[in-house]
Amino acid sequence: MADKNGDGIVYHRSDCGDNNVRWYGFGGDAPCSTCESWGLTDKAIRYIHDHPEINHRIEDVTGREWEEEVVPVLINIGNQIESGVKEGYEVVKDGAVMAYHWADENACNIAMTAAISAGVVAGIYASSTSWSSNINHIIVNGNACSLYCRYGG
Repeated sequence: MADKNGDGIVYHRSDCGDNNVRWYGFGGDAPCSTCESWGLTDKAIRYIHDHPEINHRIEDVTGREWEEEVVPVLINIGNQIESGVKEGYEVVKDGAVMAYHWADENACNIAMTAAISAGVVAGIYASSTSWSSNINHIIVNGNACSLYCRYGG
């Protein structure tokens, strides 16, 4: 039997078959358990069997399992999340660029619509009776803006 290793639970292959181990309390000084898998992975049991020269502390065995079994999964999940964030960023960026180009291409139309709407509202609520001449003025200026946007700007 291997030397004592710490003061807690240790695993050892002892006289168990290939798929089982025993555990001992007090680092190996206490009486042993029955041969079972004790919830360890096949890889951990195989490692214990490959190294009979030591009593394997529970924290070392579970730490190995954490590093070999859990950490790679967490890294993979992290990479998938990072990839999803990058893809989402690209979609948002592309949408923002498209919206910018649309607004740039339609700026004069947007300005014309806003100007006509403002003129109509102003004309309706104006106290003077010359609101129709204000709308005509806006439409004439609007055509000039439209021509400028199409051919000059």
